[in-house]
Amino acid sequence: MSREPRAIAPSPTDREGWRQAVREARLEAFRMEDIVAAVQHMLRDNDTSLASTLITFLSDKLMRMLTKKVSTNHRNQGKDIIEDAYGVLIAALLQPGSADGKALRTTF
Repeated sequence: MSREPRAIAPSPTDREGWRQAVREARLEAFRMEDIVAAVQHMLRDNDTSLASTLITFLSDKLMRMLTKKVSTNHRNQGKDIIEDAYGVLIAALLQPGSADGKALRTTF
């Protein structure tokens, strides 16, 4: 089964392109790595309003992904594992210069 190709995301520096994508609810069409790169760029430039919107999207998507990946057969239904992984990934998102932050821009 082939996957449908992803839409081409705006450049990480194209704030208006990202605002338009948010207004048109097109974020699901983009690769997560592209959204990470945009967030990290905006945070460097202190554009927290748009970055916050993108972070909320990434956060929700990340929680859904982790919940699907972690079995509920673990203690506490795997919630501790999910929260730990979530914390590591969000920390990496917010630290673009770290090795993990750089890795998120290439492989989410």
